[in-house]
Amino acid sequence: MTRAGQGARIHRNQLAHEAIPALLGDDDRPASLPCARPPSFMRQGLCALPQNRRIDFFVENNVAAKQLCSKCPVRSECREWAIATKQPFGIWGGLDTAERRQLT
Repeated sequence: MTRAGQGARIHRNQLAHEAIPALLGDDDRPASLPCARPPSFMRQGLCALPQNRRIDFFVENNVAAKQLCSKCPVRSECREWAIATKQPFGIWGGLDTAERRQLT
């Protein structure tokens, strides 16, 4: 995946924190669309900190990702958002895809 007009490669760990805002920009898309804008909590998550960017949140059952989520101040918002938007991949709010499916 590349950033629009820039041609730079985006590492999959950056998806939730950099790629979405970079691709969408600050336009006036309605916030009610699930992919219109990244939720504001994403910038407050521990996973958004530069020192945590090496943790791969898109590998199922990643222990390091789950441990970081367990300490995150926005874990519940992240989990609720992932369930509500039916995120198909990754660790969100400390849960992997199979664990989120069990809650629905």
